[in-house]
Parts: sequence; C-alpha cells; structure tokens
Amino acid sequence: MELITAPHCFLEVGTGLLRAVRRSRLSEEMGREAWVTLGALPLSVEPFPGRDRVFNLAVAEQLSLYDAAYLAIASDLGALLATADRALASAAMRQGLLWRRQRN
Repeated sequence: MELITAPHCFLEVGTGLLRAVRRSRLSEEMGREAWVTLGALPLSVEPFPGRDRVFNLAVAEQLSLYDAAYLAIASDLGALLATADRALASAAMRQGLLWRRQRN
C-alpha cells in the first residue's frame, strides 16, 4: 500500500499542531515531536490538481478547498481516500473513493 497526500497536508496538520500547542492541549515538546514524526512518514506527495478543478469540486461537494484537493487527487489516481472528516468522507463515498478499514 502506498500513502499519498496533497502538498498542503503538512501545513494543514502543522497548523492543527500549532493551534493545540497554543491552546495548551499539547506541550511544545509534544507538538514538535508530532511535527517531526509527520515529516518522517513515508508519504508520496502529489502535485496540486489545478485551481479550477479544485474550486468546482469544492462548490459541488460543499468542501473546503483543502479537502477538495485531497478528493481530486484520489480521483485522479483512482485511489481510495482515508479521512476522519465527515464531509470529506461523504463526498468520497459518493464518488466511490472512500477507504474503509476492514474489521476481522
């Protein structure tokens, strides 16, 4: 299995980590450790799929531009999308691109 992401993934996750540190939900040390761990993950970064396509997909699926970019990349690659975001998961499900964990 290959793990693929969008170029903005690191900024989006990093912003969440920074917000958690600033709100004292994570210590600065834990935030830095998570940031380093994120950078060490074996992720393949795909190029941005195109402004018009992402904007149109965001409007059609009622997603943020960030999430529409993830969905566009999955669609372009014929890949399944794993997410904990409800709106993004619903859009991926409608397009037949939602990854579901198999239970034993």
